[in-house]
Amino acid sequence: MSNPIQSLSTQKRLNNYFRVSVIYLIALILALGGQIYLVVQTPVWQLYLILAGLLLGSMCVFVGIYFNRRGNLMLSFWPVFGMTLPLILLISALVTELGVPLGLSIVLSSFATVPQVMPDKQARLAILLALITGFLASLLELLQLPFQLRLPFLRDELIVLVGVFSLICAIWFFRQLNTYRLVVKRTAAFLLVALVPLSVLAAFDNFTSRRILNNNANRALTVAANDAAASIDIFINNNLNAIRTEAQLP
Repeated sequence: MSNPIQSLSTQKRLNNYFRVSVIYLIALILALGGQIYLVVQTPVWQLYLILAGLLLGSMCVFVGIYFNRRGNLMLSFWPVFGMTLPLILLISALVTELGVPLGLSIVLSSFATVPQVMPDKQARLAILLALITGFLASLLELLQLPFQLRLPFLRDELIVLVGVFSLICAIWFFRQLNTYRLVVKRTAAFLLVALVPLSVLAAFDNFTSRRILNNNANRALTVAANDAAASIDIFINNNLNAIRTEAQLP
């Protein structure tokens, strides 16, 4: 009996890659729109560099789609995949708190889609590169480089997008489950068992930490406001007493 993963024809792989490319292109266009807005609001060199990377990534996707329509699977996949990995590292190095979500997204998407697009040997290489990129992106977040920007609102939006993207990858994976090799299924199951509890724990820790920080900040602001109000009341009362005293003088 032939291996299911080897039974995928080149045309089937090309069709799968085309669908993945369209989804990726839509995500890049949305990211470009948000990045242009950020550059207009905050014109710093880090955001300009990320904008240039997103533009280059979009161009690579168009090149990949062009070669895909011409039936060249290798030239359609590797330019896009090869551009995506440095782009993730670039964003992780320039903006803090984005390394883990981006690293998780590239690992999940690679496990879900690459075996459906590339032959077995090429798929293993691509997944290995994605795992290395995810690790390096997480490491860049831990390093806290001095030139990194801090954009908390962007991190919240990215977490939501990664959650939606992970759901799409999971749906894709289970719909194509019969075509995956056993080693891919085992690895995916291991990642699912390991990452889901960690993700839930991280989300709960993030929510709890934010609530504690907000409560502490509100408490400190309340104390400072009460102290300021008391100081103003004392100042006004002292001046009123002085004015009354001066008014009673002949």
